[in-house]
Amino acid sequence: MNDLADFFRNLFDSSDWPPRWHCGKWTDFHGWLYIISDLMVWGAYFAIPLIIVRYISRKTTIRFSRIYFLFAAFILACGATHFLDAVAFWYPAYRLSALVRLFTGIISWVTVYYLIKSLPALFAMRSAKEVEIELEETKLREFKKGMVRTMELERKNKELEQFAYVASHDLQEPLRTTSSFIEIFKEKYMGKMDEETDDILNYISQSNDRMKVLIKDLLDYSRIGRKPVIEDVNCNEVLDDVLADLSVNINETNTTIFREKLPEVRGYPTELKQLFQNIVSNSIKFRKPGIDPQIQISAERNNGHWQFAIADNGIGMEETDTERIFVIFQRLHTRTEYEGSGIGLSFCKKIVELHGGNIWVKSKPGEGSTFYFTIHEM
Repeated sequence: MNDLADFFRNLFDSSDWPPRWHCGKWTDFHGWLYIISDLMVWGAYFAIPLIIVRYISRKTTIRFSRIYFLFAAFILACGATHFLDAVAFWYPAYRLSALVRLFTGIISWVTVYYLIKSLPALFAMRSAKEVEIELEETKLREFKKGMVRTMELERKNKELEQFAYVASHDLQEPLRTTSSFIEIFKEKYMGKMDEETDDILNYISQSNDRMKVLIKDLLDYSRIGRKPVIEDVNCNEVLDDVLADLSVNINETNTTIFREKLPEVRGYPTELKQLFQNIVSNSIKFRKPGIDPQIQISAERNNGHWQFAIADNGIGMEETDTERIFVIFQRLHTRTEYEGSGIGLSFCKKIVELHGGNIWVKSKPGEGSTFYFTIHEM
């Protein structure tokens, strides 16, 4: 016990030993080589723990942080022994050096203990390559699941389209029979009975006509994309045909068409014509009362596809309606305000999606609408 007290009381006393320069036959070269080497090791051992501590402080989610701190303390202690060895050439504080070496030994074995204790968890850790492989496998599984869902959805869509085609096709025959009987009834009794009966006959006839239009539109909708081969389509020629077909309506409403040069795309000519015709005719139909319609048609390249824009100065719509209008049979107005089956823009959506694009509209009430749709470049 006295030796321990004496040890700490003389911890910094160096009088019991001569400086290392006087121990043995040191040459200047040999001595300074030893000193410089020890100081270099001490400098590196001092810098490494600082780097480790800075790394731990920046990585808030790091695992095994205790081992990092133990390594830092162990390396710092090792560096201190080298520093004291260099200083001993002038100041042989061997008691202090022994105490530092004891601390280094203790921290070394504590580090060994925690390393052994952490080995199972360390072995269980996955390498970056293993994580990358697992991630790729997960992506592949999700991709396969998505493909299965997509194929199932496509199958169901085809079934629905086939049902719509068969149903609308088969409905035409009884509808033609009904129309014939209505016409016979009108020829025989129209104007020969009271006014209320005439109104009922007219209402039945109009409802029958609307049903004809609805069934025809449903049949056309189910036929979209049935042509198996796509072609190079000049959109300028398509628009020329559309404007020629709508020329009577354009002249009667005094509509002005402003058009820019349109591109050539790969697609289905008939469907693309329907697409332009539906949007342009809607722009004319939903015009402001007393104001001549103006329609601007343009296209621009945008990230590997052509983005078309058809803008008008019509009545516009609420922002909440800009998605609903593309749903089949959805109408924003009554038939007395604007005639139609409510299927035209769903036509457009299906045609654009058939070409791998998207369609949307930007509009404000009273400020007109701009319909955008995209089609991939050739």
